[in-house]
Amino acid sequence: MKRLLLSLATVLVTLFPAISSAQFHVDPIGGPAGPGPMMQPRRVGFVHEFSLVVSGLTGEGAKDYVAGGGAYYTGLFRAQPNFAIGIHTGFSYAMHAETNDEIQHAIFAGEARFYIPLGPMMEAWAAVNLGGGSLQEVRDTGYDDESRSGLLVGFGLGLNWFISPNLSFGGFFRLYRLMWKDDAYVETADGTFTEAEYYGLWWTVGGSVTLHY
Repeated sequence: MKRLLLSLATVLVTLFPAISSAQFHVDPIGGPAGPGPMMQPRRVGFVHEFSLVVSGLTGEGAKDYVAGGGAYYTGLFRAQPNFAIGIHTGFSYAMHAETNDEIQHAIFAGEARFYIPLGPMMEAWAAVNLGGGSLQEVRDTGYDDESRSGLLVGFGLGLNWFISPNLSFGGFFRLYRLMWKDDAYVETADGTFTEAEYYGLWWTVGGSVTLHY
């Protein structure tokens, strides 16, 4: 797991020199120029967003698991400056507070995103997700792993800052809710809870690098 995250981070760092040398251009929708020698950021076209996150859960199980990490990709077609649609996928995990067990969270969903300009080089966004997701308990005690899956809905808020017309950095917060196929029970030392009570919402807080073409 940690090797995967390290590899993704290495790829992103390697891409930066090539990305930053991208040729400036005028935004197809026109508009005022940005500060200094930089031209208007591209706000129409394809969006490729790569992000690393800190992640965890909010239910009763939050006291049994500490925050972990993960990586996500969002690919969007931005048909107009204020709206984009595409896919959102990724993987994150949380570590058990006392053992080497993990809860792994995976998602593959559609995304609709709404952008709000905050200036020539900044913008905020809000996103909604609908798709599928899973939570898998990966145990380090010899017991069988247990996986739960179902319909997933999500919501996110973020902020982007352009450093060139084709490249932006940002931060965001997302929440995901897995709609269990069967809301079974989770037995713990503190009692018995439904899956919805025990796992609650899955949350991520992270940073992103985004290519706009």
